[in-house]
Amino acid sequence: MEEKEWYSTEEAASLAGVTYSRLDNWERVGYLVPTVAAAGSGRPRRYTAADVEAARLAAKLAALGLHQDFIRPGIEAVQKGVRGECLILDGVTAYPHDPFDPLAEPKDGVYVLVWLR
Repeated sequence: MEEKEWYSTEEAASLAGVTYSRLDNWERVGYLVPTVAAAGSGRPRRYTAADVEAARLAAKLAALGLHQDFIRPGIEAVQKGVRGECLILDGVTAYPHDPFDPLAEPKDGVYVLVWLR
């Protein structure tokens, strides 16, 4: 993805592989709020590259059948700039994980390992 400073809702939806209406719905319910939210009717929303990555992650995990509440920490982590090869979601938090580090064991419990790139 060629990185720009801001993406329109249409561009963000296309890059994330979701429909405009899904992205619009996610904002309306507070599931994925763009960095620059609309400040009234007719005002444009602006998405950063991190917002687009978060939307792409949300779409992929939702397609696997994961509940929005389980995915939300991953969305927030990606929007805040958490980077790495993969991310662990445990339904409460998200944290980077190095799968090639034998000392980096996932925490106990149910979790999802997500490859970011």
